[in-house]
Amino acid sequence: MQDPDRHFRKLGAQMSEAIAAAEEDLEESLEPETGYQARVGQLEQIKATAREQVLREMLPPPEDADSPAAPLSPEAVELAAIRRELENL
Repeated sequence: MQDPDRHFRKLGAQMSEAIAAAEEDLEESLEPETGYQARVGQLEQIKATAREQVLREMLPPPEDADSPAAPLSPEAVELAAIRRELENL
């Protein structure tokens, strides 16, 4: 890689654009009439979900991909539960 700084700036910009597009796609599934606090929670979940999807798609797997996955943090478990709730709306 001749210019790693340029490469990673470009990759970061591409990822930011992809995250924004994924957020927009996910926001289309929201119910139009939702209370303020519920909407804020939904939007935060959408941001986390979009970021997770893009990172998974655009970043290479870890070098030791044969090793078992690390256990999910409590926050990740909670986000997954919220995502399932949103999908069932």
